Amino acid sequence: MRQELVDMVPPALPAPGLLVTLTGIAELVGALALLWPATAGSAAGALGLLLIAMFPANVYAADTATLWWDQLVPRTLTQLVFLSATATVFVDRLRVTSARASRGRIRLGRIRRPRRSDDGTTGLPITTPGGVEARGPAGSQESR
Repeated sequence: MRQELVDMVPPALPAPGLLVTLTGIAELVGALALLWPATAGSAAGALGLLLIAMFPANVYAADTATLWWDQLVPRTLTQLVFLSATATVFVDRLRVTSARASRGRIRLGRIRRPRRSDDGTTGLPITTPGGVEARGPAGSQESR
């Protein structure tokens, strides 16, 4: 199978055997890094870039293919599935990292409601549209 991978490398690239070895190592390291949440996002991003960088080899291999699954359309669809998987992990890890980073920060546009005591009062006046302030439960209003 290694020889098939070496044969996929376009002739314009130097040292096809070395390139296959390096990309294979990169794929293995990326796959292992996907297993740890702390490195999964970076690994998914790097693997996605690797898929894009190696796509010309798939195009070159498709030009010489005789079997239907080696043609360009099936190869491209397979690459898109893998690229979608890496993008999904990458975006998920970005969201998790962003959510962790935003904890404890002041969020503009978000209003915090005051906590209510046991009797239902907040201790803060609430002004109604008519200018009357209400304290405590919604039913008890006092005029100023």
